[in-house]
Amino acid sequence: MRIVSTPRWALLVWLGGACGEDPVASAGPDPAEVDLVDVVAGDEHSCALNRDGRAWCWGRGKAGRTNAMESVASIAAGGYHTCGIAAGGRPHCWGQRYWGAPTDSSFVELCGGSGFACGRDEAGAVRCWGGDHEPGPPTTPFAVPIQRLVCGRYAVCGLDLDGEVVCWHAAGREGLTPVPVSVVDFDVHSHACGLTKSGELACWGTDDDDPEANPPPGEFTAVSVGHRLSCALTLEGAVRCWGEDRWAALDSPPGRFTRLAVGRGHACALREDGRVLCWGTAQDCVWDGEKMEDCTEIPASLGEVHATASP
Repeated sequence: MRIVSTPRWALLVWLGGACGEDPVASAGPDPAEVDLVDVVAGDEHSCALNRDGRAWCWGRGKAGRTNAMESVASIAAGGYHTCGIAAGGRPHCWGQRYWGAPTDSSFVELCGGSGFACGRDEAGAVRCWGGDHEPGPPTTPFAVPIQRLVCGRYAVCGLDLDGEVVCWHAAGREGLTPVPVSVVDFDVHSHACGLTKSGELACWGTDDDDPEANPPPGEFTAVSVGHRLSCALTLEGAVRCWGEDRWAALDSPPGRFTRLAVGRGHACALREDGRVLCWGTAQDCVWDGEKMEDCTEIPASLGEVHATASP
């Protein structure tokens, strides 16, 4: 991929899909330069977007050791990669397992799945790419315009212009549609959860007796779905999580949050003070008491790890 201009901070990172070594991401930016506006989570990595278009990542493997090499207006994490919208609406991706980001398309929204990514253009048309590692969606998964786009591990879904959920899903994931209730926003992994007009939570795509299908009562402003785990933000900005993973029932991270992202065994949230707080599996890059070599911790200038109590 041709880089029109390469800022100084980009020289330290590796562009997914290019040749050469994969150096460990830098320790992070100067705290005075940090002004975070979003956080996203893949299977084993997370990334934060700065207001000036820089994006920094951390976690396991290439996905967590590389940062964006171009300025991006938004970011979306797949299982092992991250994509952002660069100049002119062009998708800029880094990490691994996403293959073939188009260079002739302009998007206003992106989402990432397991080995694939999709983009929505201004007219509502959706185009997907990748899927070589695992079966992914077709290039054009929908026959109707979409106004909201989300990707899961096995599906890409959207809200059509009438507010109905439409999905392409892999074989065996038929439970993702039809949706049992009307939702105004939702997120998908191997199951889905959404927000109704009244702010209540509803989940579907899995058995009714599964823990991830039973969200807490109350009113919420955002929801994020991961692997056998989901979390939501209350009206007060607090985090509430539910699901099968043993840490779903652990202490909720303290503070008030504006953004929330759930991955595979971990989650991160953006606090009101602009710092990221992460919790869950190996967020300190320690596994069974041993330091993990293939892992990058969250830069101290971006945030910290919340040490949850043992169950």
